[in-house]
Amino acid sequence: MFRNLPPITKNLLLINLICYLADVVFQRYGISFSHVFGLHYLTASDFRLWQPLTYMFMHADFSHIFFNMFAVLMFGPALEDRWGSRRYLIYYLIAGLGAAFVQEAYWAISFNQMDAFSASVLSQI
Repeated sequence: MFRNLPPITKNLLLINLICYLADVVFQRYGISFSHVFGLHYLTASDFRLWQPLTYMFMHADFSHIFFNMFAVLMFGPALEDRWGSRRYLIYYLIAGLGAAFVQEAYWAISFNQMDAFSASVLSQI
């Protein structure tokens, strides 16, 4: 089954699985790949420039990676066959970077609302 997969789809599946397994194994030794490579808020002390790219390969638990990789397995070959390997990879990366941007924007709005709420509560004291 995996022999017939197009190269980018196959490599994305492998990279994601390797990253997930590495995170699981290293967590047993107190090392969290997700903490280093997962996405953090832009102004957080844990934020690093590589995280908007590397978070795409981090998964919280088995169901998270299972359903993400199931989607890649179901849609990836058709997209890669239709668009070609290069366009499919560019699509995958742009979609992931777009999701990181949306997440950062959501956090910025949420944190600003929390700050505004805290300020209004404190001003009433």
